[in-house]
Amino acid sequence: MSDSPSPTQVALETSEDKAIDLAHKIAAEVNSPSYKMRIESLRRIAEDHFRFRAGYIPPEELRNRSMSGSGGFKRSARGHHLYSDAHGVYLPLGTPQQKNMGALLLGNAPIGFEAEREAELEMLMAVGGSKIGDAMMYGVDGLTQLLRREIFEAEFSRVLEQAHQHDFGIGVYMIDADFFKRINDEHGHEAGDVVLRKLAATCKGSLRPHDIVGRYGGEELIACALFLDDVEPSDRVEVGYHLGERIRTAVNSLEIEVAQGDTTAIITPTVSIGYVCFPEQAEQAVINYAFRTDLPQPDERKGALMRHLREAADQALYRAKQSGRDRTMTYDHLAAVET
Repeated sequence: MSDSPSPTQVALETSEDKAIDLAHKIAAEVNSPSYKMRIESLRRIAEDHFRFRAGYIPPEELRNRSMSGSGGFKRSARGHHLYSDAHGVYLPLGTPQQKNMGALLLGNAPIGFEAEREAELEMLMAVGGSKIGDAMMYGVDGLTQLLRREIFEAEFSRVLEQAHQHDFGIGVYMIDADFFKRINDEHGHEAGDVVLRKLAATCKGSLRPHDIVGRYGGEELIACALFLDDVEPSDRVEVGYHLGERIRTAVNSLEIEVAQGDTTAIITPTVSIGYVCFPEQAEQAVINYAFRTDLPQPDERKGALMRHLREAADQALYRAKQSGRDRTMTYDHLAAVET
């Protein structure tokens, strides 16, 4: 019997050598503190290296695909944590603390796994996938499970750039729980935490998958909604207002049960929301300055635009509070100047 390796073994060993080189490239590039930016880096590497379309599949969609019984969803022949179906090859994302964080889908991949490429796919998953998973955990506020403020800022900057390039609109929302101190004083801080977690989940659930929401500080949340080409520019301000109202009315429907000594109490929270629409309600001079290509320090100039939008939404929030709370107010430039 010959001791010479089989063609498959030779292919795997060669692929594993190539995968080590690929791992160094992934480790060097997939290093943003924002998990969406890490996904984008990994997606670009996958496309450049494998010539596949690549995209992120959220946990619930991945679960539905794996349980649908259609499309030939199956595990890698080598028994590793790679899967494929008619859509392509899935690279699961996660950390030891949170296993299922979705997957990176390499589209246009053949069903099954070719031996000469599988080791590279494994390395892409092992190095890039864990980095994205770590970023997901790092970027999430422990209490609300929303994006931490600094990670939200990075995502906000990315979304602004996309909106400017593709002529999309953005709705920026400052969301504040009404009389939250009273909840803490009357029911205790643990009850306040329960309420804040439920508020955060409700706000996030009222938005679309491509929108972002974070914890800005204390009981104040911040959200950014992207109005794509399905919303006419002339309708953006109104559509954004109704989205804010959808968040507010969803919160109004909550009845949150919290411990109250030996019994329980029901809390029915409300929120006040301040909203501004970009670019329609932003200062044109600030927009022009932020995206000029002939000036240095683009991040600082874009940061000035982000502050401008946050302050506008915050002024609208202040008006909502002053007008009686439990309402959504749209930024009005003239009213803001008068105050």
